[in-house]
Amino acid sequence: MASEPRRAIDWKGFALLLAIYVAVAFLWRTPVVYPLRLFVVLLHEMSHAIATLLTGGRIIELQITGNEAGHCVTLGGIDFLVVSSGYLGSLVFGATLLLVATRTRASGYVAALLGVLVAMMAYRFMPGWTFGKGFAMFTGFVLAALALVPPVAAEVALRIIGVTSCLYVFLDIKNDVLDRDHPMSDAAALERITGVGAFWWGLLWIGVSVVVTALAAKWAITGGKPPVKAAVKAAAKTPTKTASKASSKSPTKR
Repeated sequence: MASEPRRAIDWKGFALLLAIYVAVAFLWRTPVVYPLRLFVVLLHEMSHAIATLLTGGRIIELQITGNEAGHCVTLGGIDFLVVSSGYLGSLVFGATLLLVATRTRASGYVAALLGVLVAMMAYRFMPGWTFGKGFAMFTGFVLAALALVPPVAAEVALRIIGVTSCLYVFLDIKNDVLDRDHPMSDAAALERITGVGAFWWGLLWIGVSVVVTALAAKWAITGGKPPVKAAVKAAAKTPTKTASKASSKSPTKR
């Protein structure tokens, strides 16, 4: 049986991805990357919120602040999954956006979908008109507007957000868990739930983030997007079928 040929590396895509990674890492603590850092904090808190809803809980409040802090107050849900979803959800967001931008032609639509999701969650779960709500609503509208501009704008935007979100997971866990024991971190919350030390949860999450980021980067620079002409030709050959006539818990802050 013949082995599958190795996929060619997209060197142009590799150079762009490397440039984004180096620029974001080098400028991480500067005002240039501040909006991106704040947005990935929002994705982190949104991940807690989504996990809460998916496991049968209720969101009491979602919020981020100008100093890059945030919280998600929830009621019910599966605590282990809700707490774990913050960093892992950010990682999934990052890897997914990166692959959408590099392997599909749907960047504009996905950016718009993400923008609508961000704006809706901010409007529904962020009380009052705070800095965090204003930032989330504005960012949501900007992302949604990417569906109306040339596709390259959405592709670059999703690559930058994807790289930043993956990098955030590694750096924030290192800062909150490995460098210092932060009592309000997600890892500390998991220690209280499971009895396993926060350090070990942080180490596990960093290991997962390295593996997922490496795989996402590999897939992003190999293969490529489906050719437009081939997709149109395949669609034209597709036959069409004519339709026939005939429990109570205390609110928890993540």
